[in-house]
Amino acid sequence: MLAALLCAASGTALAQDVEPKDGGTAIFAVSNNPAHLNGAISTNPEIQRTAMALLEGLTYVGGDMQPKPELAESWDISDDGKTYTFHLRQNVTWHDGTPFTSADVKFAIEQLAPLKSTGKALQEMIEAVETPDDHTVVVNLKQPFPSILVIMSDDSVPILPAHLYEGTNISDNPHNLAPVGTGPFKFASMTPGAQVELERNEDYWGGRPHLERLIFTVVPDAGSRLTSYQSGGVDYLFGSFVDLGMVSQFGAVPDTEVNAARNLPANMVLIFNTERKPFDDKLVRQALFQGLDRELMVAAAYDGQAQVSASIIPRALQPFYSAETDYSEIYPFSTEAARQALEAAGAADLTVNISFRPDLASAPQIADVMKSNWEQMGVTVNLRPEELAVWRETVFTKKDFDVTLLSYGSYGDPVLGIQRVYVCVADDPQMTYTNPSGYCNPEVDAMFFDAATRSSPADRAIPYAEVQKVLADDLPSVPLADNSKLDVGNSARLGGLDEFFQSWDFSVLWAR
Repeated sequence: MLAALLCAASGTALAQDVEPKDGGTAIFAVSNNPAHLNGAISTNPEIQRTAMALLEGLTYVGGDMQPKPELAESWDISDDGKTYTFHLRQNVTWHDGTPFTSADVKFAIEQLAPLKSTGKALQEMIEAVETPDDHTVVVNLKQPFPSILVIMSDDSVPILPAHLYEGTNISDNPHNLAPVGTGPFKFASMTPGAQVELERNEDYWGGRPHLERLIFTVVPDAGSRLTSYQSGGVDYLFGSFVDLGMVSQFGAVPDTEVNAARNLPANMVLIFNTERKPFDDKLVRQALFQGLDRELMVAAAYDGQAQVSASIIPRALQPFYSAETDYSEIYPFSTEAARQALEAAGAADLTVNISFRPDLASAPQIADVMKSNWEQMGVTVNLRPEELAVWRETVFTKKDFDVTLLSYGSYGDPVLGIQRVYVCVADDPQMTYTNPSGYCNPEVDAMFFDAATRSSPADRAIPYAEVQKVLADDLPSVPLADNSKLDVGNSARLGGLDEFFQSWDFSVLWAR
């Protein structure tokens, strides 16, 4: 079904396009009220996707999952892979009129990247950052680190204006609520719980945007997002806000175009709280995992647009996925075998609370299957749906949960979307989406570090194969399904969709 939708959608708008029109508004739906709009310190999709119209990185990741020039117009890499020289675009200004310079980039690398899970991996690799002039940044690394070009993208390390953030508490800076960026749109207003409105940046370095306004409207319920799209109240949804179980209904709307999101491949992950008994015992985790019917989950939650996960690295993330590890072979689904294993582990009278976000696409359906499966094993199960702010505090601040569900995109590189689920981290409530299980294994950390610092993908695959074996036994967090994320837009309402799918450059869109 996925292939059919993508084939049917691809290229339909290009043949019909006329000259882009000037003016108009595009409406995007998000699932939650964004707590702020600083994409440099959060991986929450409602923050990130809105902020990408305002903030930019040195690079962006294209539809082919390769880094492309954004605020850096080019770069040079030394023969030993340890020095990256970025040549910045000239005549770029911040929304307040201040010139963008290398000082802003140095500030982002040294002070912003460590604040976010997808950027933190860069911190331990940095030897020094030099700024020989206003338009050149030289990054000296301790080890080769080919992922730097992806990490410096607008998704992971968007650049903030140093003149407004340096010397402040970045997480509490008032500009988080009214960002000043270099992007094609400028902040206009925010109505909490309702919408964020952006206005055209007339002086955008990439050319004056066609649209006059962008509105990101908050629609918490997946069914309501579908209804709004069907009625014309919403023009576009990023994959994070599209319930895959409903994607065929989106596709049934005339002029709908569907495209695989750029942070693919993704997976839905079951998180055990390894700092709480009895989930600190891997035998208990293994028993609970074996008692899950993941084929039923895929059928119930994804409308055929996912497959049961075989390992921590999705099969589609080649060459890093190792066929030597297959959860279905190691832990074949069996209620009776799982019940016996749980009894042998001394946890026969177990009660499990499943904390999850009902707004997270597919999570409610998967939680229902988990409850049914585990109750058949004799486990008492309580479902605990929690809205985003409460869930985030429960899981990352208070650590007051048994198991939870999270969807992770890979961003095309295990360093960004996968490593952060498993590596040891110091307690930091702000570092959401990083190692929620509390698992810490120095051997695993060393394997991830080794893989990150090898130059070729084939060489990197060797330690990744080893880490997949270890984590298949320890099971601190377990991918349940390798799933697609599909962006959905309507070409009868928006022009430029084909180009937007490849770049997420809001300046190319125009209202028909």
